[in-house]
Amino acid sequence: MEAKRPRLLNKPNFITSFRVVLFCTSFLYYKTKPLYFLGFYVSSVLLDMVDGEVARKYGEATIFGAMFDSLFDRMTTAFLYMHLSMKYPRYFLFFYFVLVWDVVGHWAHNYVCCLLGNTNHKKIDGFFLLKMYYEKRRMFLLPRLYPVIYNKTNINVRFLTYGSLPLAAFKAVSPLFSSSTHISYTFTIVIFTNTAQFFYASKRLSIYEVEQFDLKAGAR
Repeated sequence: MEAKRPRLLNKPNFITSFRVVLFCTSFLYYKTKPLYFLGFYVSSVLLDMVDGEVARKYGEATIFGAMFDSLFDRMTTAFLYMHLSMKYPRYFLFFYFVLVWDVVGHWAHNYVCCLLGNTNHKKIDGFFLLKMYYEKRRMFLLPRLYPVIYNKTNINVRFLTYGSLPLAAFKAVSPLFSSSTHISYTFTIVIFTNTAQFFYASKRLSIYEVEQFDLKAGAR
């Protein structure tokens, strides 16, 4: 659909705002009612697949919307990492590293997209695995939800990880935690994706800087 004039209050931003409400509501239950927490949290995550589609369908994709969506995604994962670090204090530094690298990778990628005026930060013209992450999000949804599902319901659903992840080769190189093997597979993909985001953004930024330098030099 033809792009509309950008505005703050539009359909995709409303959906993202509703995700914030669901996510904040889940805080009320994460200690006392795990299934309630799971319901609100998962609903918030699932809607992440909706706002972008709505934005593209109705021509309401905006730079602010891309930033808002990405920032809120970091909020949801940050809460999950904090919860896991409390449950597994032995691996606090590992979860801290994953959280920081998650923020760094997404921030670098979104910064470059905003700098280039790209309203769709999920449109990738580079590394094919990064394209799969953004364009085939359903493949990565279950691994993303796996730790919270396992830890809040105590149901061993490891088969979800195996069944939902075609990039199984990368799981083999994951460091196996002695008491939390069921989490390690997920973070292999998370760290790998964030690393790809960072280097992709660095490459795009360096190319942009060279182009701007050449443009100014040619104008003299």
